[in-house]
Amino acid sequence: MPLSAKIQKLGLTNELSVSLSDTQLLKFETIITPISLEICRQHGLKCQPGNGQCTKLAQLFTHYITSCFDLRSQELYKTTRQALCEYFFHESVQLTQVIAIVGDFQILAIERLLPEIESNNLPTLQLALLRLFNLDLQIFCEYYTKQQQQTEWVDPLTNLMNEKAFDAEFDRIISMSGRLEFHTSLLAINIVQFAKINSRYGRDEGDELLQLIADSLLEHTRMSDYVARLYDDKFAIILPNTPIENTAILCERLIERIETKSDLDVMLSIGGAEFTPDKQHTLEDVFYTAQERMKEAKSDALSAQSSKQVISDKRESGNVVHFSFRR
Repeated sequence: MPLSAKIQKLGLTNELSVSLSDTQLLKFETIITPISLEICRQHGLKCQPGNGQCTKLAQLFTHYITSCFDLRSQELYKTTRQALCEYFFHESVQLTQVIAIVGDFQILAIERLLPEIESNNLPTLQLALLRLFNLDLQIFCEYYTKQQQQTEWVDPLTNLMNEKAFDAEFDRIISMSGRLEFHTSLLAINIVQFAKINSRYGRDEGDELLQLIADSLLEHTRMSDYVARLYDDKFAIILPNTPIENTAILCERLIERIETKSDLDVMLSIGGAEFTPDKQHTLEDVFYTAQERMKEAKSDALSAQSSKQVISDKRESGNVVHFSFRR
């Protein structure tokens, strides 16, 4: 449910629509800033007076709490709450700490700020604030859960699936291929002598190359394909309902894209394997075969005389069809 709908359902919009003067806003800031420092210290955050991070946190809470009192400005309210979520997560503050910290500011808002507001119905306003803070705590929890899941399943540099996510998805797709009787291809991709690229040009250039490859993989694959960075310079693509012979054009386009966009002297080795449902074979067999073909392509790439030579080696082994590709 959208935030605005939740607020309306809780009946908070009218109850919290308090008009704050510039004088009141300045007084809010005067009250909140020193208490922000104290709350940071109480919860073990490394923020001392004058520390830029703590100043930022105090400013965020000032905007957040003041915007809570006037939900007619919902954009400011949503923006500052999101900024708080991102700040806490980026600073690796545990969710239990976040709940405690927001709880302390809740008490601050009710005990110290409410008396500064001219209203004929402070109890109603207090109840509305409590309900709003409880709603926000749920949103903080949801944000943390989502971010932690992304951290657990997503490669932080490229935003592709990581090895853990790849293993789970590959297992699911191979199982589905067997039941529904469709072919699934797997491509294993490696940057030839990536360590030398890092050593010669620096890790920043190496990271940019990894991101370029990730973007290129996403650009040239379908929505139904699964692209992963397994580790270091190792990538993989799962292509459901795709025969191995149909992947050659993808490899060519990928390498052409890298050659066009990168200023570095880059070679890729790509190995492919295909799972077919008519014979018994495990996902380990498919993955191992793709890895072996990738290593063969890497060896061919290092020994080939021409940097533009295409080496293709297609064979059949059980229900696994594989090839090596390098340009």
